[in-house]
Amino acid sequence: MFYTTFSHYKKKKDPSHSIRWIAQTGPIKEGLKSDYFAELLHLSKDQPNSIAPEEAQKILQNHPLIKEVKVRLLNFNILYIDYIMRQPRFFLFDFSNIVMDEMGYLMPFKPFFTPKRLPTLFLGLKSISWYEPVQEEKVHLALDLTHCLKGIARTFQIDLSQIEAETLGKKEIILTIDNENGSYHYLRLSLKRYMQEILHYRSLRGGLVTKNVVIDLRLPNLAFIKIC
Repeated sequence: MFYTTFSHYKKKKDPSHSIRWIAQTGPIKEGLKSDYFAELLHLSKDQPNSIAPEEAQKILQNHPLIKEVKVRLLNFNILYIDYIMRQPRFFLFDFSNIVMDEMGYLMPFKPFFTPKRLPTLFLGLKSISWYEPVQEEKVHLALDLTHCLKGIARTFQIDLSQIEAETLGKKEIILTIDNENGSYHYLRLSLKRYMQEILHYRSLRGGLVTKNVVIDLRLPNLAFIKIC
C-alpha cells in the first residue's frame, strides 16, 4: 500500500510558478519528512521558489538514502515525489552511525531509521563513499553468512577485514556470536569452506553455548576450541 502526505509552503504573494506543496508517495509512510525534502531542494516556507522536476530528481537520486525516485509537477505548484528508500541490512563497525543495504550502499542511520537489531559488519574500510557501493564480493559474502547463521543467534558480528590478506594463513572470516545468556562464541572460518564449517559449528554449539570460546574451524574436519 502506498501513502501520500502533503506539506504546504505559503507566502503572502506567491508567484504562480512557485512550489506551494510537496506531495510524497512510497511504500513507507513518510520515510523522509516533507520538510526534509524541502530542505534538500532549497524550498522555503518563507520564500517559495520554483524548481524543475528534472533538477529535483537529479538531486534526490544522489541522496544516499534514496534507492529510486521519480519527480513531476502537478498543477504547476505541487512537487510530486515518488520514491523508495534504501533499507539497512548491517551496521558498519568501521564508522559510527553508518549502515549498509543489500546492494552495498552506505547511508546514515540516525535520525532516519528506528532502532533495529541488525548484524554488525567490519570491512576494514579507511574511508566511505555515498555514491559507490562496497565491493560486490564482500556484500555477497556478508549476506551469505547472514543466511548461514539464521536461527543461531539474534546478534552477531561479521569481520571480513582479513579476507584479502597477503598470506593464505592470515586470510580468514571472523564471526562473533552473542548468545542470549551473555556468553560469546568467536569463530575463525576459511573463505572456501565457511558454509560447511558453520554446519560443524552448529553440531558443536549445544555443548558450548554457556561458555565463552574461540573455535578455529579452518582445517577440514577439525575444530580447535579454546575456552576463555
